[in-house]
Amino acid sequence: CSLTWSIGDYQDVEIEDNSVLYCDVPYENTNKYVGEGENFDYERFYDWCLKQTQPLYISSYEMPESDFKVVAEFARIDTMSATNNGKLVSEKLFMPRTQETKGNIQLSLF
Repeated sequence: CSLTWSIGDYQDVEIEDNSVLYCDVPYENTNKYVGEGENFDYERFYDWCLKQTQPLYISSYEMPESDFKVVAEFARIDTMSATNNGKLVSEKLFMPRTQETKGNIQLSLF
């Protein structure tokens, strides 16, 4: 078992068999990142997620419900906001609905 950490374009990551993927992309409808994450293409990312065959989890506040399922939810105090520090937020862990019927290895983690 090993952990590989990648920063960069998710489409450039080489994914080995028996991997578990965790993506922490810029959260949609929040403050924009500065630099390369500033113009993050969510539709491109969603399409990529739906094509993955290895178990995939995405952290976010929201994702398109028709294509992604909430598998865990965590309430936490937001300390990253420029204007709303101290606000209670609901961070969620999503999986693509395309993976719901693949032996449910994903759901057994929670």
